[in-house]
Amino acid sequence: MFVPHPPIILRHRHGAEWMRHVAGHALHRQRAAEARAAQDAAWRLLEAFLPCG
Repeated sequence: MFVPHPPIILRHRHGAEWMRHVAGHALHRQRAAEARAAQDAAWRLLEAFLPCG
């Protein structure tokens, strides 16, 4: 199958630029997971003080 114009990600991400792109996504996922863990920990701490559980 012939694709006249490859997707932008294939046209513009090469070598080190691609590695930075992938590393940026990994860092974003890691920070999001850390934020969720902090939010869950805060909620568990607060849950003990809620009257209705």
